[in-house]
Amino acid sequence: VQNDLPNTTNVSITPTSPTNTDDLKGHFNCTDSDGDCVNGGSSRNETRWYKNGIENESLRNFTIIGAGNTSEGDTWIFSVRVNDSYDFGDFFNSSSVTIADTTNPQWTGNITNANSSFPKYSEVIQINVTLSDNIGLKNFTLTVDQNGIVNYTNKTISGTSYVMSENITVISPQETTN
Repeated sequence: VQNDLPNTTNVSITPTSPTNTDDLKGHFNCTDSDGDCVNGGSSRNETRWYKNGIENESLRNFTIIGAGNTSEGDTWIFSVRVNDSYDFGDFFNSSSVTIADTTNPQWTGNITNANSSFPKYSEVIQINVTLSDNIGLKNFTLTVDQNGIVNYTNKTISGTSYVMSENITVISPQETTN
């Protein structure tokens, strides 16, 4: 009697949006036309975990990896091949998950206005700020409100540090455009 190879289906990682405090769990199912599939975490199945495209060999055959193995910005893939007690099927991969950045960016510097503690319409404020983040910066929005509205548009930035030194004129709500 010839054995049909088992098939791996529904390969996934939970949580799908992890942080560096979450354990990662690999999930999968096995189907087999012979009906002799071994589902779940059986020692007959083989699993692999890939961090940033490179297999972490110390995590072979684990379906759960502890949060201590992950860092913000890591991209993980879970791979598994199932066994039907006779043969292995092919390896199948989950979609990737990226460990989210849970720390807020840091900023140093100041925003000054020569005439008062809070800017008024038509006044110029000077902004000298350094933004930094260990994973990287993508954008920022500066808003000064309380009827002194400076709504600095969303600015795209990159890298782990950004220095901003600008003079901005405070405009009234009547001067804003939609």
